[in-house]
Amino acid sequence: MIVVLTSATITLAQTPQPGGAWTATPLDTFSTLWEKTVMETNAATGAVTQRTMHYTELSGSLSYATPDGTLQRSVDAIQIMTNTGGAAALQGETKVLFHSTLADPLVITTPMLETIKIAPLAVYYYDRASQKSVLLGAVRSQAQGELEPPNVVRYDSAITDGIRCSIRCVYTHSEFSSDIVFESQPEQPPEAFGLNPATTRIQLVQIITGPTPRQTVHVLKPSTGLSDATLDYAGLLFPAWRAFALPDEDQPPSSGVPARVVVGPGGKGQVLVGKQLVQLPDGRRASRAWTRRRPPPRAAQAASWARSVRTGVIP
Repeated sequence: MIVVLTSATITLAQTPQPGGAWTATPLDTFSTLWEKTVMETNAATGAVTQRTMHYTELSGSLSYATPDGTLQRSVDAIQIMTNTGGAAALQGETKVLFHSTLADPLVITTPMLETIKIAPLAVYYYDRASQKSVLLGAVRSQAQGELEPPNVVRYDSAITDGIRCSIRCVYTHSEFSSDIVFESQPEQPPEAFGLNPATTRIQLVQIITGPTPRQTVHVLKPSTGLSDATLDYAGLLFPAWRAFALPDEDQPPSSGVPARVVVGPGGKGQVLVGKQLVQLPDGRRASRAWTRRRPPPRAAQAASWARSVRTGVIP
């Protein structure tokens, strides 16, 4: 058994001043103390007294430890890496490195300092009855990444022929998502390849390099046999997720407000997405995520989800 001991020095916030704004003091990575000092006047005597208001905020990964052990408030932001190229989210417990193109994998560093590399490979039709697969399009390695500040990276034209897709990544301090966005229907229906449309699904295959996670399989829809394997890495969980329709038009330019990972129960326009982790002969692992046969135009499917104004191309 390996025991990892860590220590952290808490950065104390500035002492609250009377009439000032709220100040934050990280207590640990999951809690932050907020304080504010106000002046109150006694209506009967006119005496002025000073009172400190406070509350404790609780949430996953509110703060992170810097290399020198100091606790800092997490920030939902991705920065261009001018020295090494690419972009990175470094101001949180979980770190993510984005390369300039899809030729290189997405690199996730967990709070326990384990490294997980995820490389999307291709989109397929998969017939669960016959267990046959048909390639719809491979990932286009030269697809260029673009940063949409403060916390979104997008790779347009991510798939070659057969279906138009992009990949959109959203980073927040407690969650990260990597979604494949279908921008068209497949050029050919399953029947064109001898597949049964009633049992055929859209499938995304990704190559995953890293430690072996603990897997828990859940049946999502008994009537169709759809199941999902929850992947539990040290400090990072990949749960089940859903696909959902997007507006017909592109989203308005970024206002500088961090994008959110959409979390919540299924509703109208959402469908279940299952995934499976399989071992390849060369020792690598492949993640297969699938959903219903024909995605609606501009539909987003969670390729990876962990507890994800264009200003320029990522160098």
